[in-house]
Amino acid sequence: SIPIKVTVSKALAITEIRMSIDYNPSYAFRKSSNRKDSASGISNNARLDLDVEPDSTITMDIKVENHLHGDDNDIRGAQATVTLEEIDDGNDIEAESNDLTLADGEEQWLTVQLKIPRKVEQKTYTLNIFVDGNGENGESHSDEWSIQMPIVKESHDVRFENVNLQQSIIPCGSSANLAVAIYNAGRNAENDLKLEVKNDALYLNHATDKIFLEIEKFDDESSFET
Repeated sequence: SIPIKVTVSKALAITEIRMSIDYNPSYAFRKSSNRKDSASGISNNARLDLDVEPDSTITMDIKVENHLHGDDNDIRGAQATVTLEEIDDGNDIEAESNDLTLADGEEQWLTVQLKIPRKVEQKTYTLNIFVDGNGENGESHSDEWSIQMPIVKESHDVRFENVNLQQSIIPCGSSANLAVAIYNAGRNAENDLKLEVKNDALYLNHATDKIFLEIEKFDDESSFET
């Protein structure tokens, strides 16, 4: 007898992941432009070295390959499902790519976009990437990767959650309501915030001070509305 070492190759395999991040610019605190917002060559079980922030949008390109060879060995309906575990107040968020057909020996990219919640704790979350498809005879083929994704926050980062003027046109002598909501997206509590509503031409100057915002732990004290 002769000992033989055998390595089993998946018919449908993830071979590479690349990622880019888009940031929401509409908040009060403006961060400097030195974010690390893209990476390529990401492998299975990697820990991301990217600045993934609250309310950012992740675009993932997932390279998949059909390892089958020969005639009639297409993989149809190949699709990626990405799940970020327990990030939305303990709940998962999930997104899917479009599906495609892989000819034998062919590789292509699947694209998935995932929106990070506005309110999220700063810690490391597990990102699962699952791809599956069907062979010519209906057999199922799949592969799965896992990536560790840290969420990073600025030391101080206060953002508007809502600004809503009840009426866009106001007759002289009348009144209207302005609803304003802010929340703490940073990693430190804010002890002495001031919110101002001003318009010199209309002699408006309203201020609310001594506002306290706790760090985000999905409680009411991390937000303020007036």
